[in-house]
Amino acid sequence: MPSGESNRLNFYFFPSPYGTDWSSPGRLALSALKNRFSLLPRPLHPLGHVNIEGVNSAGERQFLTGMVTENTSDQLHLILRKHYGLGIFFHNFPGLLEHPDEVEAQFEKRFRTDKISVLSLKVSDSVLKRACNYLSAYVDELGYHSYGLHNRPLHLEGAGCSAFAASFLEITGLDHTEFRQNWSHKIRIHNDHLGGGHALDGHKKVPFLKLIRQARRWAMETEPHRELSFWSPDHMHQWLVKTWDRVHSGDTVFSDRAQRAFQIQKARALEFDFSDVTALPFAGTASDDEIAFHAKPTGPHLENAMKVRENLKKALTSHAGRKVSHLFP
Repeated sequence: MPSGESNRLNFYFFPSPYGTDWSSPGRLALSALKNRFSLLPRPLHPLGHVNIEGVNSAGERQFLTGMVTENTSDQLHLILRKHYGLGIFFHNFPGLLEHPDEVEAQFEKRFRTDKISVLSLKVSDSVLKRACNYLSAYVDELGYHSYGLHNRPLHLEGAGCSAFAASFLEITGLDHTEFRQNWSHKIRIHNDHLGGGHALDGHKKVPFLKLIRQARRWAMETEPHRELSFWSPDHMHQWLVKTWDRVHSGDTVFSDRAQRAFQIQKARALEFDFSDVTALPFAGTASDDEIAFHAKPTGPHLENAMKVRENLKKALTSHAGRKVSHLFP
């Protein structure tokens, strides 16, 4: 860790192997297929990935994890065999939180390339404590039960990897406009491209080849569609790379924040000082430690999530206290 240490929230952005083209449904499908069969570092994250880490002022890890699905082959099966089309974005897969060992194994490979970038935020004691309490409550409430791009973690619907990581900013009061505007994305998916029972008019099949060849634009507001708002690992990584260049050249990102651009092996890393921000208590809660979710968990995967909860708790605390200074100059 750098000298004169603070607590930190670290965000690790994995871009998709070859980039994800969101310019049209067809190009998105084609780029996702190309990414899925990439030979770049495994395990594959066809649309990218995000991990979140909490580190105290002594440089000791408090947690390191990310939201994943149990089996990525299920996605291919639904798209290619069951003809879900872009309805796949509204499907709930069995979810899981990554073991810190699994995350570190990916670090070892990715830091030797430019296929990872790091955002390190210096934070106050109250913010780090809130982040730790949030992760604990998220596990207790089975928030990891479902993996899906559309899910909202603070509503305990489950989450995608990037939404899960971004929720730590919201829950701690660090959700700055700079992050929201550059990391999130919104699209309108035409009803004709929604299979798997996710269309507005019931079940339909959307063959993958048809999607590639014919789906040339997103829906207009006046057409039948479903809107999808989400956080994108590629957007996060691209923002960091561009912002790294700005900071490295002397530009200021946040007028009231100390900043630093550095590298971890070949990976670009940015540091911003948010240590003056205090995590405010939730209205109506009994104590500052209590986490207020917006809803109760529902969905088909709760029973499975309950079965793995105790083992998951042990896994997530297995690295508690481990020094992580080797990741920083």
